[in-house]
Amino acid sequence: MPHKQNPVAAIVILGHTKQAPHLYAALASAAEQEHQRAAGAWHAEWLPLTHLLTLTTSASGRATRLLPGLRADPAKMRANLELTHGLPLAEQAAGLLAPRIGRLQAHSLVERASARAITDGVSLAEALGADEEGGALLAASNISRGQLQAALDPGSYLGSAAQFIAAALAAHDSVSPNSIGAPPVS
Repeated sequence: MPHKQNPVAAIVILGHTKQAPHLYAALASAAEQEHQRAAGAWHAEWLPLTHLLTLTTSASGRATRLLPGLRADPAKMRANLELTHGLPLAEQAAGLLAPRIGRLQAHSLVERASARAITDGVSLAEALGADEEGGALLAASNISRGQLQAALDPGSYLGSAAQFIAAALAAHDSVSPNSIGAPPVS
């Protein structure tokens, strides 16, 4: 079917990643160090390490061909986030409330509000003040609706992303083709 585009590279990468934990487990179990003579532990590392390196190389190669075609759809991303009713940022809300009402009360309030957001199909911000106790705790915290909405806005919760991006771009710019396994140009 000419219109069909199967995500083969992504599927292969996922298949490779599903094998990695088992290979790592074999490496970890072979990590014992004998006192004087090797009694098989380091020999047991050879095959899983070789296989893990092969899978990593294959996944990396497929990812380098896959990533240039990746296109973000901000509208769809926002719509998908809205389907979660703000729950991915529940910890952010608890962190905002904790210094003002205490960590345990903040956790309990956000936990109840999260359950209400799911049950009632409302946003976490709406659910936080929906019951009498939650409303009283929010009032006691002196956190405005605007502050709460800002804390629950995914666009404001980027953490250290800018620093990571800058570091990755700087690392990319500093790498020459010869430093990543390409034969030297003569």
